[in-house]
Amino acid sequence: MKMKKITNLITVAVFVLIVSLGCLLTAFLPKQTLSETERRELAAFPECTAKTVLDGSFFNGLTEYVTDHFALREAFRTLNTVLRVDVLGQPDSGGVFEAEGYLFEPAWPMDEQAILNNTAKMQWITDTYFADKPVYFSIVPDKADFTDEPCLKLDTEHVVELVSENFGGEYIDITDTLSLGDYYRTDTHWQQDKLGDTADALVSGMGGTLPESTFEWITLDGAFHGVLRGRYAKPTDAEDKLTYGVNDVTESAVVRDLAHPGVSTVYVPETESLVRYDVFLSGATPIIEVTNTQTDNGKHLVLFRDSFGSSIAPWLLTAYEKITIIDIRYVSSAILGEQTELSTADEVLFLYSTAILNTGGILK
Repeated sequence: MKMKKITNLITVAVFVLIVSLGCLLTAFLPKQTLSETERRELAAFPECTAKTVLDGSFFNGLTEYVTDHFALREAFRTLNTVLRVDVLGQPDSGGVFEAEGYLFEPAWPMDEQAILNNTAKMQWITDTYFADKPVYFSIVPDKADFTDEPCLKLDTEHVVELVSENFGGEYIDITDTLSLGDYYRTDTHWQQDKLGDTADALVSGMGGTLPESTFEWITLDGAFHGVLRGRYAKPTDAEDKLTYGVNDVTESAVVRDLAHPGVSTVYVPETESLVRYDVFLSGATPIIEVTNTQTDNGKHLVLFRDSFGSSIAPWLLTAYEKITIIDIRYVSSAILGEQTELSTADEVLFLYSTAILNTGGILK
């Protein structure tokens, strides 16, 4: 009994020492403004006024500030994942699990109402702007669909059924053009240099022909640490490189980014964004118009997309004189006609991942 008490006292003393040391380091060490692993801004010290103290917002902000800047925070995040996965045997940490050298965060559980609502938004856009145009849709499967590891994930076939039954566009199936190796190990997205067959399936499905393209593949220096690596917070052997392809079409393309007038190129390799995937078309942005100066075929594609569309758009551009790329997560569909020219579209493609379709209220 005496030995147990001594052990408990030592445990408490060590815990208090660690916390005290952490508090001291937190108080005196320089503070960072960004978390590179989580790819977000850290909380700033809250404004201390009589009003913020009385309404409690100062203390809420202080709690968030201390949590974000605690000196041993990254170590504790890693320890938390190690305890959950390696000690307690839980399959995931924060919804992320590791298998076959990849990190996964499957979209789950299925929200049928969200899928139906997003499909209704797609139909409204079609009826409003493209009633007399050929409209297509395709769904990007989650990379968890390509692992044999047992895990909770969406039934992609059912997602396709729900959209097909409630949307008037023609479905283009790209599932057979993809495999696990086409996705990043540490991120949710697919790799651009693996998308030749996928782009061909999309263009062919819309009745066109994807020209034979010779890309020069450029790999950015350093490792590409995707969003899942930051969330998993555990050392892993999973590593990625970020590669993008250039050719005469991409190099001479005229880019008009309505939200970022300073952006005029298909790729932004020197992006200051915490998200290195933003090298493709400057990342999340409402409307981009890209003109292919290497052809005069007059074909205009309107592409409604999420972030997966950023890296496949340069492939599609080789088959069109113009692509208008729209992300209605960031612009209201009700004002699209005021923002860009839609009436000249020859084809319309809705390209969304299962994760986006399964998220309620995300499409405006």
